[in-house]
Amino acid sequence: MEYKNIDLSSPPPGEAISLTFAIHCHYDRPISSKGGKTMKTRLFTTVMVVVSILGLVGIAAQAATLQSNSGKVLLFKSEDLMDFAMSHLVDKGSPMDPAFLSTIAALVDNGTRCSIIKSKFTRKLVRVLEGRFKGVVGWTPTEMVRP
Repeated sequence: MEYKNIDLSSPPPGEAISLTFAIHCHYDRPISSKGGKTMKTRLFTTVMVVVSILGLVGIAAQAATLQSNSGKVLLFKSEDLMDFAMSHLVDKGSPMDPAFLSTIAALVDNGTRCSIIKSKFTRKLVRVLEGRFKGVVGWTPTEMVRP
């Protein structure tokens, strides 16, 4: 059998996912005398339908837009740094402190297209798909990501 690993969680920026692969199966005996379809044909058809459905769901779930009331969206380098930055601001720290600024991966404009790589309840890991920060990966609060 020949298998190809397909990662639907993070497609390359600006590229569609192509689901092309070969399946070799050794079950060539007919399933029934009516119709003459073989197990190989039925297995191949079933696998192609399932992979197509999963591929479309994976692509649709990835597309998103970054939005904020302030006009800019912060992307943080890691989850821990995001937690640090948020607690720093809650404690009335200045957003211009070097400790805060070092946590930022990017500051993107409203409406910037992104791809969701990982999703948690309060935050999402996204890859920027356009603009000056194209290709940058960072964490942002869930409310900043719109489908």
